[in-house]
Amino acid sequence: ERVFAWIHHLIIFFFLIFIPFSKHIHILGAIPNIFFRNLGPAGTLSRMDFEDEAAEKFGNSDVTDFTWKQLLDLYACTECGRCQAACPAYLTEKPLSPFRMIHMMRGHFVADRKKLLEGGDDAEPTPIIGETVTGDEIWACTTCGACVQECPPFIEHVQKIIDMRRYLVMTESSFPHEMQPVFRNMEVNYNPWSMGFSTRADWAEGLDVPIAAEKQEFDVLFWV
Repeated sequence: ERVFAWIHHLIIFFFLIFIPFSKHIHILGAIPNIFFRNLGPAGTLSRMDFEDEAAEKFGNSDVTDFTWKQLLDLYACTECGRCQAACPAYLTEKPLSPFRMIHMMRGHFVADRKKLLEGGDDAEPTPIIGETVTGDEIWACTTCGACVQECPPFIEHVQKIIDMRRYLVMTESSFPHEMQPVFRNMEVNYNPWSMGFSTRADWAEGLDVPIAAEKQEFDVLFWV
């Protein structure tokens, strides 16, 4: 009885040491990740500070660019695959798999962790975009949020993808050719469909529908 009791205790102590170095680290990461989850409206993205004159780049390309909560997400993944099963991009055989992206980013962070800790502020992190997460994966996301909705530990996949997409567009000027007319229409007409700015309310003529410019106070606003 004593022999088996000691074996039992030694196995437990071994796993307590082994857990932080294995895929089972979600046992330690999931609980705080759930506690610090985003309690705001679903789908809300972080705002960018374009007035920051000290900013050398926009968006995220390295692990050091992500927030502590985004890095905690990587350790909270239980590898259940629910995000992948709900992703419309993955289900239509696009390159993106939310599960694979989180898994690969965690492996990338673990590989760079020792170098970052030893090198301090002078350490150069390995870029994530390219080998770890490809441009095709980043642009395959529809930002529908199905992965976030289905994730048990409340991992925020979409914000990470958007941050990397912001880096590609605003820092590297790297985006699909099909996006050029969209960006041009947004800049000129404030919408992606090349619809004239002054004609956006023409559909409401004769319907007795007030517009925001005419009615300063309202309870419900239909954004066309």
